[in-house]
Amino acid sequence: NKFDITVSDGDTISFNNMGQRVRVRLLGVDAPEKAQSYGIQSREALKNCIANGNGQVHYNKKDGYGRVLGIVEVNRVNCNIEQVLSGHAWFYEQYANEVPYSMRTKLAAGQSAARQKGIGLCCACQCENRCQTCM
Repeated sequence: NKFDITVSDGDTISFNNMGQRVRVRLLGVDAPEKAQSYGIQSREALKNCIANGNGQVHYNKKDGYGRVLGIVEVNRVNCNIEQVLSGHAWFYEQYANEVPYSMRTKLAAGQSAARQKGIGLCCACQCENRCQTCM
């Protein structure tokens, strides 16, 4: 496609915009790297969220690595929230104050729901000790 979208891992995408390569870190979301446990599944879930649709990136700042901190929406689906709700990423609570309040509450609720269901990362607890309800 004309934007040449790539997914690095479960919380980072890149695309072309008017001749510039733009890297976007999903705001409020943390996911394992590709080489870490559950990293491939997390990346594939983000690929599925951005596939086959018209997308937008909403942002107002960059991180220390020069990546845009953004909210990625495709066909009216907030991929940031979807990643957490489906258990493919964590709510990045350390930076919660940078996330709009309404989205912050959805990310927190999504992570709680994933924990309760024991899905995704909340079932594969070897990634990090962020899920307290694993069996």
